[in-house]
Amino acid sequence: AGEIIYDSKGAPKYMVYDHENKDYHFVGGDAIYEDVNHDGTINKLDYKYLGNSLPKLTGGFSFTFNYGNWKLVTRFNFRYGSKLVNIARMNLESMYDNINQASSVTYRWRKDGDETVIPRALWQSGYNYQMSSRFVEDGSFLRLNNLQISYTFPKKQIKKYGLQNLSAYVTMTNLFCWTQYSGIDPEVASGVYTPSYDTSSTPRSKQVTATISMGF
Repeated sequence: AGEIIYDSKGAPKYMVYDHENKDYHFVGGDAIYEDVNHDGTINKLDYKYLGNSLPKLTGGFSFTFNYGNWKLVTRFNFRYGSKLVNIARMNLESMYDNINQASSVTYRWRKDGDETVIPRALWQSGYNYQMSSRFVEDGSFLRLNNLQISYTFPKKQIKKYGLQNLSAYVTMTNLFCWTQYSGIDPEVASGVYTPSYDTSSTPRSKQVTATISMGF
């Protein structure tokens, strides 16, 4: 409940990490985990449901606009209500060894009195970046998957060139993605028996294609 636990002599007891026969006493600057059963120990009895990787709603929709000889077609896809484990962020904020880290770790806890969301660095110790709600994020998104602009030339203008029809298209793919997710791309495979993980794979690229269609 957030209150200090005292021993029989009245001295405060530190929170203990007691998972898989490890016995580590948390100190200032360490990550704060919820003691769900209030026994002063962080272990498997404090596991808690953090959400489902399967989205509550997924789908897509499109809009078509016509103005004279111009035509605009847009296609969207979306996912709502899914949870995503940001493994990439967990590794980049682990401060476990000497691999490259995110710039956010420069704001980590360093001394008493510091207020920050990044715990202190622990060399070769993983107590401060355990899998927890810190790395579970909302994977909802709305993506503009496809946008196509086309123009059909009037037949009166192209008839003198021996053409029956002439159209020009510009198609753009993967233009925008609106999301609260802090990673690169929230659209990762949905887990069925395991959670959805983002391991920072190469994101999909933006593409622009120009096309001219002629009929003789």
